[in-house]
Amino acid sequence: NEYLVTFGDGYRYNASGKWDIHTNSSSTLDLIDKFDGNRTSNLGFAVGNNYRQDSCEEGVEWVANVYPDSQNYTINDDGSGIVNIEYDYYLVGKDVMFWVNIVGKQYSIKKDVKIGESRKITLRGQGLKTATHSFAKGDSSSHIFEISIANTVEYLRNSNFNYNIQIEGGTASTTAVSMVDLTDCSSDGVSFVKVDFQAKDENTSGTINLINLVISNEF
Repeated sequence: NEYLVTFGDGYRYNASGKWDIHTNSSSTLDLIDKFDGNRTSNLGFAVGNNYRQDSCEEGVEWVANVYPDSQNYTINDDGSGIVNIEYDYYLVGKDVMFWVNIVGKQYSIKKDVKIGESRKITLRGQGLKTATHSFAKGDSSSHIFEISIANTVEYLRNSNFNYNIQIEGGTASTTAVSMVDLTDCSSDGVSFVKVDFQAKDENTSGTINLINLVISNEF
């Protein structure tokens, strides 16, 4: 089952959030429910569900689930609540639409009303990691840094990230190339940085690290 999620300038609107789809043809997308509310500027929408196709493994899907903290479905007096998002490792670095809706009767106007909040977020896990590489005196070589998800044994796959290169113990010139095509399956979609390295000091060895390694938005 797929849903349509609407969003506008800001977050909270009558129109924001999930809408059930009645039909979805090449020319028509009908929504089941109808609610009257305020006009929303720059309204956008996304269509999908909580599954994501693997870009490199045909037929494989990965899933995310959202549920209230401690299974508490009651909002606080200030109208807020806490939710948890659980998702498969493949979804780290992927953008998703996150929404919440409240539907009820407004007795002053004798109508059912719907308010909602939605936003795009990037799933970030607990961060990223990669190995430290050593270089010998006068080294001239290429180093491949495969990017992993922190506190797991899983690689980051088909995802954007940012980084800086750190050289310790010597000086060198470097040229770096990272994954830029998120549909690249040459290495099963594993995110990487290739560093071409040329030591400037013939008498000093050292290490190469990727620092400030962080997830960046998918879109």
